Amino acid sequence: MGAIVYCQYEDVKEHGTSKPSWNSYQRTAYETFSRTGWAISLAWIVYACNYGYGGMVEVWSCHTQFSPNWRGWGPLGKLTFSVYLIHPLVIFIYLSNRRDLNYLEDFSVSYLYSAYLLLSYVGGGVLSVLFEWPSAGLEKLVFGKARKPASSK
Repeated sequence: MGAIVYCQYEDVKEHGTSKPSWNSYQRTAYETFSRTGWAISLAWIVYACNYGYGGMVEVWSCHTQFSPNWRGWGPLGKLTFSVYLIHPLVIFIYLSNRRDLNYLEDFSVSYLYSAYLLLSYVGGGVLSVLFEWPSAGLEKLVFGKARKPASSK
Protein backbone atom coordinates (compact mmCIF):
# COMPACT_ATOMS: atom_id res chain seq x y z
CA MET A 1 0.00 0.00 0.00
CA GLY A 2 2.84 2.32 0.83
CA ALA A 3 4.40 1.75 -2.57
CA ILE A 4 1.16 2.65 -4.31
CA VAL A 5 0.77 5.87 -2.34
CA TYR A 6 4.35 7.10 -2.18
CA CYS A 7 5.94 5.96 -5.44
CA GLN A 8 4.93 9.19 -7.19
CA TYR A 9 6.40 11.42 -4.50
CA GLU A 10 9.19 12.77 -6.70
CA ASP A 11 6.69 13.92 -9.34
CA VAL A 12 4.35 15.75 -6.98
CA LYS A 13 6.58 16.99 -4.14
CA GLU A 14 6.74 20.51 -5.56
CA HIS A 15 2.98 20.69 -6.19
CA GLY A 16 3.51 19.30 -9.67
CA THR A 17 6.05 21.94 -10.72
CA SER A 18 8.99 19.57 -11.02
CA LYS A 19 9.65 17.83 -14.32
CA PRO A 20 7.90 14.43 -14.41
CA SER A 21 10.37 11.58 -14.05
CA TRP A 22 8.09 8.89 -15.50
CA ASN A 23 7.50 8.33 -19.18
CA SER A 24 4.03 7.70 -20.59
CA TYR A 25 4.34 3.90 -20.36
CA GLN A 26 5.25 4.04 -16.68
CA ARG A 27 2.39 6.44 -15.90
CA THR A 28 -0.02 4.22 -17.85
CA ALA A 29 1.10 1.13 -15.95
CA TYR A 30 0.73 2.94 -12.63
CA GLU A 31 -2.75 4.20 -13.45
CA THR A 32 -3.76 0.75 -14.71
CA PHE A 33 -2.60 -1.28 -11.72
CA SER A 34 -2.67 1.12 -8.75
CA ARG A 35 -6.39 0.87 -8.01
CA THR A 36 -6.39 -2.90 -8.34
CA GLY A 37 -3.34 -3.09 -6.08
CA TRP A 38 -5.03 -0.85 -3.53
CA ALA A 39 -8.16 -3.04 -3.53
CA ILE A 40 -6.08 -6.21 -3.15
CA SER A 41 -4.16 -4.61 -0.27
CA LEU A 42 -7.37 -3.70 1.55
CA ALA A 43 -8.79 -7.17 0.91
CA TRP A 44 -5.65 -8.71 2.39
CA ILE A 45 -5.97 -6.57 5.51
CA VAL A 46 -9.58 -7.66 5.99
CA TYR A 47 -8.68 -11.30 5.37
CA ALA A 48 -5.69 -11.20 7.72
CA CYS A 49 -7.67 -9.56 10.50
CA ASN A 50 -10.53 -12.02 10.07
CA TYR A 51 -8.23 -15.02 10.50
CA GLY A 52 -6.10 -13.59 13.32
CA TYR A 53 -3.05 -12.46 11.34
CA GLY A 54 -3.74 -8.71 11.51
CA GLY A 55 -1.11 -7.76 14.06
CA MET A 56 -1.35 -4.13 15.15
CA VAL A 57 -4.23 -3.41 12.77
CA GLU A 58 -6.26 -6.12 14.44
CA VAL A 59 -5.37 -4.87 17.93
CA TRP A 60 -6.36 -1.31 16.97
CA SER A 61 -9.65 -2.38 15.39
CA CYS A 62 -10.73 -4.57 18.32
CA HIS A 63 -11.32 -1.64 20.69
CA THR A 64 -14.90 -1.15 21.77
CA GLN A 65 -15.80 1.65 19.37
CA PHE A 66 -14.23 -0.13 16.40
CA SER A 67 -15.54 -3.63 16.94
CA PRO A 68 -18.26 -4.88 14.58
CA ASN A 69 -20.57 -5.49 17.57
CA TRP A 70 -20.52 -1.87 18.77
CA ARG A 71 -24.11 -0.63 19.03
CA GLY A 72 -23.28 2.78 17.57
CA TRP A 73 -22.57 1.39 14.09
CA GLY A 74 -26.27 0.94 13.20
CA PRO A 75 -27.45 4.54 13.65
CA LEU A 76 -24.14 5.89 12.37
CA GLY A 77 -24.42 3.78 9.22
CA LYS A 78 -27.98 4.94 8.62
CA LEU A 79 -27.00 8.57 9.16
CA THR A 80 -24.01 8.19 6.85
CA PHE A 81 -26.26 6.84 4.10
CA SER A 82 -28.60 9.81 4.50
CA VAL A 83 -25.62 12.17 4.34
CA TYR A 84 -24.45 10.41 1.18
CA LEU A 85 -27.87 10.95 -0.38
CA ILE A 86 -28.12 14.62 0.51
CA HIS A 87 -24.57 15.93 0.02
CA PRO A 88 -24.87 16.46 -3.78
CA LEU A 89 -27.93 18.62 -3.14
CA VAL A 90 -26.04 20.71 -0.57
CA ILE A 91 -23.15 21.24 -2.97
CA PHE A 92 -25.49 22.02 -5.88
CA ILE A 93 -27.47 24.59 -3.88
CA TYR A 94 -24.28 26.37 -2.81
CA LEU A 95 -22.71 26.39 -6.27
CA SER A 96 -25.91 27.45 -8.04
CA ASN A 97 -26.27 30.48 -5.75
CA ARG A 98 -22.73 31.79 -6.31
CA ARG A 99 -22.40 35.03 -8.22
CA ASP A 100 -18.63 35.02 -8.62
CA LEU A 101 -15.96 32.52 -9.54
CA ASN A 102 -14.59 29.89 -7.22
CA TYR A 103 -10.88 30.17 -6.52
CA LEU A 104 -9.26 27.00 -5.25
CA GLU A 105 -7.01 28.04 -2.40
CA ASP A 106 -6.16 25.96 0.66
CA PHE A 107 -8.24 27.99 3.09
CA SER A 108 -11.30 28.32 0.84
CA VAL A 109 -11.34 24.61 -0.01
CA SER A 110 -11.04 23.58 3.65
CA TYR A 111 -13.71 26.15 4.59
CA LEU A 112 -16.10 24.84 1.92
CA TYR A 113 -15.39 21.22 2.89
CA SER A 114 -16.22 21.98 6.53
CA ALA A 115 -19.41 23.78 5.55
CA TYR A 116 -20.48 20.98 3.18
CA LEU A 117 -19.76 18.38 5.86
CA LEU A 118 -21.70 20.19 8.57
CA LEU A 119 -24.68 21.01 6.36
CA SER A 120 -24.75 17.49 4.92
CA TYR A 121 -24.83 15.93 8.40
CA VAL A 122 -27.56 18.32 9.52
CA GLY A 123 -29.57 17.57 6.38
CA GLY A 124 -28.87 13.84 6.74
CA GLY A 125 -30.12 13.94 10.32
CA VAL A 126 -33.30 15.71 9.24
CA LEU A 127 -33.76 13.21 6.40
CA SER A 128 -33.33 10.30 8.81
CA VAL A 129 -35.78 11.70 11.34
CA LEU A 130 -38.43 12.57 8.75
CA PHE A 131 -38.28 9.49 6.53
CA GLU A 132 -36.10 6.68 7.80
CA TRP A 133 -37.27 6.40 11.40
CA PRO A 134 -41.00 6.44 10.61
CA SER A 135 -40.55 3.86 7.86
CA ALA A 136 -38.57 1.64 10.25
CA GLY A 137 -41.42 1.93 12.77
CA LEU A 138 -43.96 0.97 10.11
CA GLU A 139 -41.81 -1.96 9.08
CA LYS A 140 -41.76 -3.23 12.66
CA LEU A 141 -45.54 -2.85 12.90
CA VAL A 142 -46.20 -4.66 9.65
CA PHE A 143 -43.64 -7.44 9.86
CA GLY A 144 -43.02 -7.62 13.60
CA LYS A 145 -39.63 -8.18 15.09
CA ALA A 146 -37.25 -10.31 13.10
CA ARG A 147 -37.17 -13.86 14.36
CA LYS A 148 -33.95 -15.73 14.73
CA PRO A 149 -33.68 -18.64 12.33
CA ALA A 150 -34.17 -22.03 13.91
CA SER A 151 -30.86 -23.73 14.44
CA SER A 152 -30.56 -27.13 12.85
CA LYS A 153 -29.06 -29.75 15.10
